[in-house]
Amino acid sequence: MLRTIVANLTVLTFTLASFNIQAAEIKPSLNKSGPASDNIFCAGQGYPMKVRYIEPCARVGSFTAMQKLFPTSPINKADVVRTLDYAEASTINPNLKNRADEVLKKEPVTALLIWRKGKILIENYQYDRKPTDLFISFSMHKTITGLLVDIALKRNRLNSITEPVTNYLKSLKGTNWDNVSIENALRMSSGFPANQRAFLAPLLFRGADRTNQIKSVFKRQTVQPGKSFLYNDANSYVLGMITEDIFDKKQGELISEFIWRKIGAEANAKILTTKSGQHLVSANILARPRDYLRLGLLILEGGKNHLGEQIISPSWIDGMFGQTERTSECPFGRNCDYIDPWGYSHHVWLPPYPNTTAFIGKYGQLILISKDTDSVLVMLSVSDPRPIDQATSIKNLIEFLSTRREVSQMVISHQTGSLISSSQLVYSHTKKVDIKVDKILNKFLEYCFN
Repeated sequence: MLRTIVANLTVLTFTLASFNIQAAEIKPSLNKSGPASDNIFCAGQGYPMKVRYIEPCARVGSFTAMQKLFPTSPINKADVVRTLDYAEASTINPNLKNRADEVLKKEPVTALLIWRKGKILIENYQYDRKPTDLFISFSMHKTITGLLVDIALKRNRLNSITEPVTNYLKSLKGTNWDNVSIENALRMSSGFPANQRAFLAPLLFRGADRTNQIKSVFKRQTVQPGKSFLYNDANSYVLGMITEDIFDKKQGELISEFIWRKIGAEANAKILTTKSGQHLVSANILARPRDYLRLGLLILEGGKNHLGEQIISPSWIDGMFGQTERTSECPFGRNCDYIDPWGYSHHVWLPPYPNTTAFIGKYGQLILISKDTDSVLVMLSVSDPRPIDQATSIKNLIEFLSTRREVSQMVISHQTGSLISSSQLVYSHTKKVDIKVDKILNKFLEYCFN
């Protein structure tokens, strides 16, 4: 049955190619509303923004206007922009589209982009958000802070991640941070329990000093460093402040020089600062969705940019995918915990699928990268804080993008039974068969994907 369907689909492909039929490229979809836009997110008030940005009514407006609420510093792009191509609408896998549509229908997603095999397949905006808006990263920022550690290692500014953080951050000498290594901070295993509100709120709202906050809030460890995963923004601040000190530049400048200018970003980004100008280095980047996509492509493509420059070390990329001995060991590797199979290493999340990695933010922000399917997913959201895959629709989309390869790359020849590519199929048959297009396509897709 499958061989017959493939044969007919092959003839259809050849026929369409013969007539040089051109399908329309997809375009960004802009929607003024979204799930619960009126009763929760205050569409009737024009999606207001407030300094108390976590209030549900204020999230949509505030999460794309943080630069109007708090001080910022620029993250500059280069003159050359990386071009992003769009797929033809007719080529998009319907099962992928259905899963994306389900997320948009059920979850408060403000932007959703899916890139696969060289092209953008889906680009949707809800709640009257625009492609040119600057969306806050929240903790996706932490992974960028981690990338700067690799850049420091590449330039011999750091000797090793096994060194104590206080070898570089002298302001913490004489505290319990003396027995925390850079690797401990990268793996969220400094031993200090989280106290996020007491630590972060004074920085953003009252202009507190970063070092004083670390010293006053994080005095005692509850476990030995390196033994347990304890998610804590202080680890990110320690790493961010180390790279600032050794390069003698603020983090926004470092991101500009070493990352943003290198990925071919289309727009300048921003980073939030304290009132005195200290950069907030764990959850505070503002950028366009397509530039978050370009960042994901840097990781997908082995740390090389679109010009072929090696920006991030291959060994660091391996660690980001949990593919080194240290990053795969428990309790930090994936599938170490029966209840929660996600891992964490190199300041990035390890989804429970091989060859995937994920930048994740508190309110549903996500950059998912899958090497197996050559895919990048960017999702910006205003959801309540929760595990990223707790929503069934999001979990299904993540699983699909992490495990499903395009069938067109691997199909069975009805003549030989061997594996051949779709490009070979187009030219391997010339006999036209009287077929009904919709029927053949639907049967083929139903057989292969359901």
